[in-house]
Amino acid sequence: MIKKNRIEFETDTGTEYVFLTDSCLVFEKSQINSEDETIKHRINMINHTCQSFANSLSYKNNISNIQTLKEDLYRNGFKELILEVTTSCNLRCKYCIFSGNYTGQRQHGNRNMDEIIALKAIKMYFNYYLESKKYNPNNRPSIAFFGGEPLLNMPLIKKCLAYINSIFSKQDNVYLTITTNATLLNNEIINFFKKQNVHVVVSLDGPKEIHDANRIFPKGEGTFNTVMKNIHNIYSINNKPVFINSVYDYNTNLEKVFNFFDENQILMNLGISPVRDNNGSYYKKFSENTRQKFIERKFNLEKTFQDKILKKREETIKYNFLPFVGQFFGREYSIILMKQVLQYRDGCIKFTGSCIPGQKIFVDTEGTLYPCEKVDRDFIIGNVKDGLNFSYILETIKEFNDFFIECKDCPIHNVCQLCYCYLRKNGKFFKDKQLCNNIIDIFINRLSKTYSALEKDPFWFRFFLDKYYGEFKKWEVLKKC
Repeated sequence: MIKKNRIEFETDTGTEYVFLTDSCLVFEKSQINSEDETIKHRINMINHTCQSFANSLSYKNNISNIQTLKEDLYRNGFKELILEVTTSCNLRCKYCIFSGNYTGQRQHGNRNMDEIIALKAIKMYFNYYLESKKYNPNNRPSIAFFGGEPLLNMPLIKKCLAYINSIFSKQDNVYLTITTNATLLNNEIINFFKKQNVHVVVSLDGPKEIHDANRIFPKGEGTFNTVMKNIHNIYSINNKPVFINSVYDYNTNLEKVFNFFDENQILMNLGISPVRDNNGSYYKKFSENTRQKFIERKFNLEKTFQDKILKKREETIKYNFLPFVGQFFGREYSIILMKQVLQYRDGCIKFTGSCIPGQKIFVDTEGTLYPCEKVDRDFIIGNVKDGLNFSYILETIKEFNDFFIECKDCPIHNVCQLCYCYLRKNGKFFKDKQLCNNIIDIFINRLSKTYSALEKDPFWFRFFLDKYYGEFKKWEVLKKC
């Protein structure tokens, strides 16, 4: 039940809870209605925090000019530079965002980024990074190689790495990564990346029949055998888990995917998410029956997690093994728990999960700058010659906050994860009320499931966080959301 400034929900046991929308804290409903003075004092403190949030809604107080915007970005931005080193790809994955089925995105091409553009982009990012260190000494630079298939422009990647090593110091500790389909990898390239400390992230969707359903060569052949062969080569050379990104759709048998990753412990899955379909038509090919069957299978898997995995925590800890079903739903639940830190949006962007353009910088093959690799290609925020267009970014932020001011009354305004990909089309901001309602329903369901799990075993999540995020820390993986 949604009321002003709160969401009321109950768990599988029937226990009633209240989620306070401004502070993101959850209390049992009986505590909220309690006459106990200690609890009353706590509620008053929360109300004070919520009032602080309300006072912060006037964005004019903190982005009144370009200098203020720059200072905000220097404190919180310039987290990553992403270089689109080529628009070419040797695969034709059916869900690819560059397949031509997504409005606002480019299609497969054959353009390579040239050396001049690449080095200008790196130098630009280096200068922003140096300035940001004055405001945020702990900021760690991150540079990623993206495509297309980036290995198709390996000569440029080598030149970029040489230049990066020449201007960044060892103390800067640049985090380097490349996302690849892995079909072009060989031992020479793997050894080169190992020497350069480049983290290789491979796209792999699960076992052969699931992976090959979408990730195919131009003539239709599946890529699984080639990818797995090269994954084993990566593992044998680096002697550490191979980092994986995965996606799924309504045809995906998640149980088989979970079993696959449990059986292949050399794989470290950084994230598994549904195929993104904003401004596209990918999901139109699935029947309502297929969609409902997928939802039912996922529900049953979650029930398995709730009924079996949580009850076997001691056994799980004993064998130091976190089943993939636990990773999948543990990540969903941890989103709820990790938001409960009395935080509210006090930066330039007040609502939704959108960032300040410039926190990340994506550079296409022609040297044009975008907020990230996922936004439409008309969302231009600068170029490598002139740098970021701060005037346009400031104008965009003001327009965004004005357009979405009604979100202040949304029950999930402080935890919404929708970003520009879902909120901007054809150069204009827009709201899809049906999408918003779906996101709210999903969040409320997550609240119920998360606290149902906590009731069954409040200590399992401590184990999950230590084990799951501990593995990322162990292998120096930057977990980006």
